Amino acid sequence: MRNILVIFLMLSLLSCQDEAKKPQVAPVQSNTTFADSLKISKTRSVALSPEARTVAADWLAYITAQNEIGNLENKTGTEIIESSNNLMQIMENLRETLPDT
Repeated sequence: MRNILVIFLMLSLLSCQDEAKKPQVAPVQSNTTFADSLKISKTRSVALSPEARTVAADWLAYITAQNEIGNLENKTGTEIIESSNNLMQIMENLRETLPDT
């Protein structure tokens, strides 16, 4: 019985030492918040072909989506979150009204 008690005590002491050796993870600190303005990279642009431009000119959902995306430049993260439902509806309308051409 005494041997079992000694083994149990040794195991419990060893298990306590393992927890003490675990590395501490430091929280990631960021200088940006949701109140900061969105910074958009202007290195990428999409140019439509002349045929696509004529179709898109008559496509109201495309024009609406293009305007909303352009408005994202001046918004903060919080404002984008608040308008996310509206953005989702615009993108859904864009998908649903996709012209065959």
